[in-house]
Amino acid sequence: MTKSCRLGFLLKSKSFFILFLINKDFCRRKRKLLALKLIQYSLGIIFLGGAFAKLISLESFFSQIKAYQLPVSKSFLEQSSLFLITLEALIGSSILASYRLKLFVSIAQVLLLIFIPVTSWGSLNQAPTCGCYGEVIKREPWKATIEDFLLLGLSFYLKSHSKALERKSKLKKIYKQLFVLFTSLGTFILSLFFYYS
Repeated sequence: MTKSCRLGFLLKSKSFFILFLINKDFCRRKRKLLALKLIQYSLGIIFLGGAFAKLISLESFFSQIKAYQLPVSKSFLEQSSLFLITLEALIGSSILASYRLKLFVSIAQVLLLIFIPVTSWGSLNQAPTCGCYGEVIKREPWKATIEDFLLLGLSFYLKSHSKALERKSKLKKIYKQLFVLFTSLGTFILSLFFYYS
């Protein structure tokens, strides 16, 4: 093999190696983004689904929360439950739309930190179900506590990568805002309608 041929072969093999490294790094970033999207959509669907499941069976949700025997009045419990449903819809729709992701994941973390002791309290008082998904999915409170810990861990991971997800989002900001507004406002109006009817 001549010297120029060997040089050409080396250049080709080096460029192949560089392309292989770039492609390997590209695949790693794609897998990481896919995992982040999966966590984002799972968290958003869990919060939004929980809000709608509670909304569908509002009276049943109230009775499930009363079974926790929390040391608060009945009227405060019902009004805070309506607020909780709206807040869950707001959090879920914001996370799904990648709208102000870091803020709403932080709010979700605070809510999960509240849910953990409340479901533990319900477990100690032998509450029959956790009430997380109303009548749609019935679970014991201790299972909900484990799920809350898991969701809390996933939310910390999602929060640390929220900027990347917001940059990758293809929705325009106005569409994100409209989706979040209509979902949360619609949930609030429906919860008031079901509560007073």
